[in-house]
Formats: sequence, structure tokens, C-alpha cells
Amino acid sequence: MVAPFWADVDIGRYRNEYLGHVWKKVISDHKFAVAWDHVGYYHRQSNLENTFMVMISDGTDPSMGIGINGKYNNVCFCYESMEWTTGDFTSENNDGFGGIAATAGANKGDGEYFFPFGRFNGK
Repeated sequence: MVAPFWADVDIGRYRNEYLGHVWKKVISDHKFAVAWDHVGYYHRQSNLENTFMVMISDGTDPSMGIGINGKYNNVCFCYESMEWTTGDFTSENNDGFGGIAATAGANKGDGEYFFPFGRFNGK
């Protein structure tokens, strides 16, 4: 799993409410992107919005930047407007803040090997 923003994103599962969109696009034979565009947070909150993206490549695309050992990166996280860090699931959370903050990172999916790149925290 690759997570640019692991949190309670809400894109409007109810009726015709607008809480943002998720876009995906094959950019080339070597690169794929997913963008979360002006997304709200759980539970149907749109007073604050986040816009972020993940790009994944086969490691041959120079636009992804140079990583370890001079090779091109194959994962890139991009952030535009980040206005909230948590959903409003528990009483610890208040208007998109408090509680457990969103995490960015990667996880092998075996419950043992993971690599957190960072946390989004505070206002």
C-alpha cells in the first residue's frame, strides 16, 4: 500500500453533496496518477478541503526525481492545499483536527513491514 494521506477522506457518498472528487489518469506508458481534489473529511464535512496526489511509475521517468543510488523515484507524493488532518469520528476530533493525525507512507501489507514518511499534525 502506498498512502499519500491516510485519513478519513469523504468525497460525498450521500445524495448529490459535493465534497470533492478523486481523479485517476495514465500519464504515459511509465506513469500513473491519482488525485484527491478538494476533498472533505468524515462525516460529510466540507468546511475544510485537501488536494493531494500520488504518482507511481516504473522507475524510468525522470520527472519523478532522482532517488536512492541515482535512480529515478517510482513513487511521488504531491500536496497543494492541506486544510485538515483528521476526520470527526470520535470526540477527540474537532473540525478536522485532534485525535490521530493523518499519515503518509508505505506498507507491505503483512502487518509487520511499513515505512511512515510523516504525519500531518495541527492547524
